[in-house]
Amino acid sequence: EESSLHMNKYKIFVDLNTVTPNLKIENSELIQKRGGDFIEVAILGTVASYGFKSPMLACGKKARGFADFFNRMGFKVNFLSEEIGKASFTKMLRSVFAKGVESLLFEMLVAAEKCDLLETIIDAIVEHMDSSSFLNIAETWITTNVIHAQRRAEEMDHVIETLNSLRVKPIMSTATRERLRKCSSLNLIEHFKGKKPNEIQSVIKSMVELNYE
Repeated sequence: EESSLHMNKYKIFVDLNTVTPNLKIENSELIQKRGGDFIEVAILGTVASYGFKSPMLACGKKARGFADFFNRMGFKVNFLSEEIGKASFTKMLRSVFAKGVESLLFEMLVAAEKCDLLETIIDAIVEHMDSSSFLNIAETWITTNVIHAQRRAEEMDHVIETLNSLRVKPIMSTATRERLRKCSSLNLIEHFKGKKPNEIQSVIKSMVELNYE
């Protein structure tokens, strides 16, 4: 709010903070009330790894020009939308995956070390993930979930029991079981007439139509 006091029609405020989409929208409204322009930027890579070439997304009425200008200087900025909030939604949703997988790995690998299987588990996961493109692996997970969600939820009961026996708190595994149970409750297998769908999009769109939360 304090920054908005210094804005006028000749100035552009570029917000690179990692915050919720709603907060970005609120910030843009404050800037625009003072006559300034607001550009939302989401940094998608770590600066420690990529430096100034960290991939970024830009949103706002002047975001396309912003992206063009900085790309000419060697930055990597992609224009996403004139609508404020889209870049932050993208970053937040990417974090669901990135931080979620990171946490899953910790839960799995600590348990593996406790039963002297750390290298074996690492090798098994690497072999699986390197066997195909990530898109193919993700499509397999999502589309077969339609058929196997209930069975997978039941399997997680045994996973949770195993982790507890190793004194590893099954935080992520318990959440996984609840998600699988929720998927199963939608009865997608009947929705798709007992057949595995061919693509991720059809599964996700059907889940949204069925008010998946």
